[in-house]
Amino acid sequence: QTLTGHDMELTGAACHPTSRLVVSSSKDSTFRLWDFREAIHSVSVFQGHTDSVTCAAFSRTEHIVSGSDDRTVKVWDLRNMRAPLTNIQTDSQVNKVSISNNGMIAVPQ
Repeated sequence: QTLTGHDMELTGAACHPTSRLVVSSSKDSTFRLWDFREAIHSVSVFQGHTDSVTCAAFSRTEHIVSGSDDRTVKVWDLRNMRAPLTNIQTDSQVNKVSISNNGMIAVPQ
């Protein structure tokens, strides 16, 4: 089955550690949350970056962390996805984020 929704090419995808959820990131400056618990559909479109979203990862809690070519890392709450909880400005484009089991966010520079 084909999942449709992004307007440009994908830059990555990640699986939730315990739920049947997948997040996809794209050059269209968005990332999407996909729910595989029932019929496959896009649950939410996250908008807030101004350039390509290069990566997104789930934390062990109910958060998604996204990185972008706009030189920001954003932390989002899965229960309230309208605006990021935290914005982290970096000195360069972000192409990878990693989240430890206790919630620490690592961004290679």
